[in-house]
Parts: sequence; C-alpha cells; structure tokens
Amino acid sequence: MHDGTKTIKDMKKVIILFLSIIIIYIIYKAFVAAGNHEMDKSKYLRCTKGLTTLRVAEEMYIVKNHRYADNEHREMLGMYMIPNCKNPKGCEKAVEEYAGTPYRPSTSLCQDFEIISLNNGLDYQITGTSPDRYNCKICVTPKALFPYDYKECKKDMIMTCP
Repeated sequence: MHDGTKTIKDMKKVIILFLSIIIIYIIYKAFVAAGNHEMDKSKYLRCTKGLTTLRVAEEMYIVKNHRYADNEHREMLGMYMIPNCKNPKGCEKAVEEYAGTPYRPSTSLCQDFEIISLNNGLDYQITGTSPDRYNCKICVTPKALFPYDYKECKKDMIMTCP
C-alpha cells in the first residue's frame, strides 16, 4: 500500500511539471507574438513617415513649380526634404534613402515607393510598401493617408487610394 501512494504522488508531480511547461510555453508564445506585432507596427510607422515627408516636399515643390513632381522627377523633391541638398535639380540618392528603395530594402523606410502625377500635375498619389509581415500597401494623397491605422493592414490587402 505504501508503494501505491508513492506512485500517485510521483504521477501528480509529473502532471504538475507537464502543465507548468505548457503554461510557460503559452506565455512565451504570447510575448513573442506581442513583440512581433510591435516591430511590424514600427516598420509601418517608419514607412508612413517617409511617405508623408514626400507629401510635405510635394506641397513645397508645387509652390515654386506650379505642378507636383512625378515619379520621373522625384529627385527634385530632395531640395525640399533634406537640409544639405541645395541642388535645384534635386538629390536623387537622398530621396531614395529618405523614403525607400527596392534596391536597399534593409536600410529603407519603405520597400518601394512611387509618385503618380494626376490631372496634369495638379494632384498626386504617393504609394509605398511597408516592410512589415503583411507588406502593407500605403497610399498618401494631399488630403489623406491610407491605411491610417496599422490595424487595417491585412495579408494580401488590395490597396485603394482614397
């Protein structure tokens, strides 16, 4: 009878140990998931910052040139974005590094970006891709940013500019 009680106590210890390991694993996965979400959100915010910086440069560019810069002339926005850029023809390398480029995605704020000129240069859309897990597509116009909140980014999301 003494052996049976010892066996039950040993089984209880094994079950408690097993349940403890499962609980620790669940807590670990929760922390990892929360950290990944914050890292993705940070990447999204850096990309939106780069694209909205381009928006500010576009608004300064139109005052002097009476039209917005398009993708072909985006290097001319450098003069309005980067303090050390004094060239009226712009600073292409600086603009690429400031907002993003497909050639150096590890150091870019966005994986890519494109400026689309609309209405004969009187309007524009700036689109870019955030380097987060969803590759969130972002659109900036003179009036709006879409998606406004990272919660709206989903896998295989089709971006439409407002």
